Amino acid sequence: MKHLIFFILFLPFTAPAQVVKDSTWQTNEGGVFFETTLIEWANGEFSLNKQILGDTGTLFRNEFARFEIETGRMANIALEAKDFGREVRELLKKRDSVIAFLGVDITDTMAARYGAPLLATGWKLHEADTTLDVLFSVNAQGQLRYQIAGYPVRNAFHLGRALRLQNFKDIGGGLDVFIAPGGNLFDITGTYRFRFPGNPGLNRSADKSAPVQKAAESPKPKTASKPKKKKAKN
Repeated sequence: MKHLIFFILFLPFTAPAQVVKDSTWQTNEGGVFFETTLIEWANGEFSLNKQILGDTGTLFRNEFARFEIETGRMANIALEAKDFGREVRELLKKRDSVIAFLGVDITDTMAARYGAPLLATGWKLHEADTTLDVLFSVNAQGQLRYQIAGYPVRNAFHLGRALRLQNFKDIGGGLDVFIAPGGNLFDITGTYRFRFPGNPGLNRSADKSAPVQKAAESPKPKTASKPKKKKAKN
């Protein structure tokens, strides 16, 4: 019984054999197509799996349908994405209305709550074969700012998962960039990519080296100060 308990305790720690080969290929056997997968382990064991894909007509119909589905998906996304610039402008107009009505700036509060990763040093802007240093900062008034090497300091507006970079590189107007799960920033065309420090892959997926944007406690909103009433003299 003691030997059995010893075996059970150590069984989960047994390392699996290392995979030394994992390959997949397709074959045509008399007009019928198959996909074969071969996996070999270092201990000499192997697994060979052969799956039928269908005949020429079946494969063509499947690929034809995949083309339709994929391009349909892209067309729907593109239809939405083409209006993103206008929608960001509408959000900024709404920001101005909120400031006028409530005396609170939503974008400053967004920057205070979620902007900590932007303030890390080491940001890089990648455009084609060009790489430029980028520095984000927040001024005393709570306004998010950015500076690309060789260009003046400009305002940026934090909108949550999107940023509007005002007067971007003197090209006229602003540039809207979006925050990927890994922390990188990218514009909708992929022309401009801002690399989060420690995420060299420039991918748009989560990166373990990039800190997660955690929501901190909301700072008390800044409201317009009211004039103090003067005490009546006796």
